Amino acid sequence: MVNEKGLPSEVADRIGEYVRLNGRQDLIDKLAGDVTLMASKSAGAGLDAMRTLLKYVDLYGITDRISFDLSLARGLDYYTGVIYEAVLQGGAYSTRRLFSC
Repeated sequence: MVNEKGLPSEVADRIGEYVRLNGRQDLIDKLAGDVTLMASKSAGAGLDAMRTLLKYVDLYGITDRISFDLSLARGLDYYTGVIYEAVLQGGAYSTRRLFSC
């Protein structure tokens, strides 16, 4: 990020901290408590969307099957929206698929 994108090393380090995070409501709460992150209007909107998704998965009783993984932020130069990863299980093997809306 520093060499290719020209970001200051402290910004790259901060991004590195974020992409190590994952979780559910605990992750949302942690990110919502980050003053620097919450200064971004789009970050707040993203957290609101995450909260909404968790409400829906809770209604369907599948909360234990959902996890937010910020390491999926890779490839931001070609993904244009939220990145979903589905782990499909069945048969003799399971597969992973990434897709964006």
